[in-house]
Order: sequence, then structure tokens, then C-alpha cells
Amino acid sequence: MIKDLNWPGEIRTLDPDATLETSSGSETVLFLSKALSCSDLNQLLHHAGKALRRVRIHLFRSLLGANPHSTQLLPVSDIDLSRNIGLQTLHIEIAGSDAPIPTALLEREETYGVVQRMISSTSPTVLEQISINVGLNKLDPSAPAASPSIMSHVLFALHRAICPPDQPLVPDKYTSMKLVVLRVRNADETSKRQMEADWDRLAPIWFPSFYSRGIINLKVHIKA
Repeated sequence: MIKDLNWPGEIRTLDPDATLETSSGSETVLFLSKALSCSDLNQLLHHAGKALRRVRIHLFRSLLGANPHSTQLLPVSDIDLSRNIGLQTLHIEIAGSDAPIPTALLEREETYGVVQRMISSTSPTVLEQISINVGLNKLDPSAPAASPSIMSHVLFALHRAICPPDQPLVPDKYTSMKLVVLRVRNADETSKRQMEADWDRLAPIWFPSFYSRGIINLKVHIKA
């Protein structure tokens, strides 16, 4: 498990959790010896190569404590999974119960380009599962509930990754896909109804193959 090692800098910030499949103990040792010298997550992922089977990444941890009123788009590093041709399961964490990322940043559409590019870099004939978890800081009683705009931005990024706008008629290339889940935590009742209405309207149009196969789902959890 990648998560169990003591990583420096960016890797620790993004808190990766991954599973690799190696053919021998010596191959595992070789990977670890190279991995510990990595300075960023992309370098680590490149070392993992086709052995990587599952990865979970807390994508926007670099925005922790950022100024929510900033007029500039804050940098979020792209994650390149193009060399991980054996990747079957991709988990993307956007914020989280213990991550007080400013809502204003999460409500900006341009924030989600990194989500689109990461999904687009996966191997479509191998990837079996995508889960995207969205949630605001439930430990802060003053934090607002997750808003429908955040869900819409995530959904649009997923749509652009899977169905490029310049290739709308390309046949479904995600032939191995078994499950796509968008999970939104800490919503209020009004937001939940709006998200579900938006989902019912957009999902059949944006993901016709996944929707008809019943493998794409929205799960909205009410803020406690």
C-alpha cells in the first residue's frame, strides 16, 4: 500500500492510497527503492507503471487554507495516469470531512479541469470504476452545505473527460467500466433536491451508455 509509507512534500499533501500488483517480492522491493526517491506524485505514479491497480487521491489538498476571495486560479497539480495502463479503480476525493477548503474555490468551474484531465489520462479499455467524493467541512458548524453548483462542475468535468466535446459521436470506449459513482456529502435538503433534479436531467444525456446500463449513480448525503 502506497499510503503506508512516509512521503515528502506534495505526495504527503495529496495523501495517495494505492494498490499495486507485482509478480514477485523482488519487483516490489525494486518499486519501493525507486519510489522513496520520488519528489512528486506523478513521478511516483510513473514508477508504479502498469502494476498500479487502484488509487485514491485527495486532489485539492493544496487549496487548504487558501484565500477564498482570490481572483487568480490557484494551482492544482495535474495527475497523469497515462503510464498506469493496468489501473482498474480510480477514487477522487474533493475536499473532505476534515479538509476546510474554501467553498468559493470549489464553486469555480475552472477548478475542475484537473479532474477532467486526470480521468482522460486513464486507459479506457481497462478502467472499471470511478468514484468521486465531494464534501465540505462538516466539523465547522459555520460551513455551508455542499451546493448544487459544485456537483454540476464535477459532473461536467466527468462528462468532458468521458465524452470529449469535439468527438460527440465516438462510440463508448470505456468497455470495461462497471461502476461510476458521484457521492456528495454534507448537503442540505434543498440542495439535495436540486442536485437530484439536475442529475435526472443531465445524466441520461451526458452519459447515455452508462445510464442505460445502470452503472452510473449519484448519492447525496444530508449534512448532519
